[in-house]
Amino acid sequence: MLYGARMNKQISLSNTEYQLILDTKTIEINKFLSLLKLKNIEEFNFTPFYKLFNIDTAEWTIVDCEINGDLIKIEPKQLILDDFDTFIFDLGGTILNDNKGIEPKNLEAINFLASKGKKIGIATAGAIFMLHWYFDKLPCNLPFLCVNGGMIHNCKTHKLISDFVIDHDDAAKLMNKCDELNLGYYVFWEGGIVGMNVENSHDFKDKNYKKILKPEHWVLNPDKSFFKDKKICKIFATFDPHQENEIVKLDEYVKCFPHLFGMQTQRNFYDVGKITSKALALQSIASEYNIDFKRTVSFGDSNSDSLTFESTALSFAPKNSMHLAMQNATFVSNKTSNEDWLAEIIYQFK
Repeated sequence: MLYGARMNKQISLSNTEYQLILDTKTIEINKFLSLLKLKNIEEFNFTPFYKLFNIDTAEWTIVDCEINGDLIKIEPKQLILDDFDTFIFDLGGTILNDNKGIEPKNLEAINFLASKGKKIGIATAGAIFMLHWYFDKLPCNLPFLCVNGGMIHNCKTHKLISDFVIDHDDAAKLMNKCDELNLGYYVFWEGGIVGMNVENSHDFKDKNYKKILKPEHWVLNPDKSFFKDKKICKIFATFDPHQENEIVKLDEYVKCFPHLFGMQTQRNFYDVGKITSKALALQSIASEYNIDFKRTVSFGDSNSDSLTFESTALSFAPKNSMHLAMQNATFVSNKTSNEDWLAEIIYQFK
């Protein structure tokens, strides 16, 4: 069905059950709940496609599930390109390899989708100010969902079109807590990125922010009065392995703020902002851009992509992904983001 990848979201069945369901295209709700060990149908997410797996023969079929009265309607699906309109890609670790470049075959595959009239979107942890290297390379025609959904930008003008702004008092308290815990952090505001006490972090040492960002978009260690008239959208605490206990303390502190949400989204970043995500940002633009999630495919490698995976029909992760991405993706590739993993998957759509 799909070579070079293994599939999650599995419904395991005996040979008799498997054949009966494929013949009748239905299954009783109570039986369905029993198979999945669920208490009620509200626990089941009907948006993604699933794998019916025959435990006796190892056969399997991709299916779409839908409630139909007292039954679950089962519709076998194929990877047919005409059945999907929208393709959402994470950037770092998904499109980009470890050297921040794009494997030529992967770029060719994304351009192939664009040539077929598909909607192409980027949903990334990075800020718009860090993407200017890729504007001319990637054929995007949907808004950029940046900073894990905390900042949404028009794909042509790059103007901020979302308003997930952290209250100034809350932002000040969060920054003070990071200072108290000796954690460096990046502050994302509508005009750029500020690095605060990040010089000793591996992230800062590994990246040349002066090179990545234009001068007007980067400030290092300003006085906190700098933030007085700024719209702060996100705060990313950066940490190294020896600081994991400090991140646990920060996570507990963030829970004191009812309108904020914190999550470790990368191996060395803890993300704090308004309650949003790449998935919620995608949902917020769905109506205007006619995005049907049953006709949407997503690609990503980080924990922040896992929620997007639960919101789209199909999802794919490279094998060097973070745990939640691999757990929630429909398929996990046998290749890493340093290889032509996107091309291998995209060209399997008929």
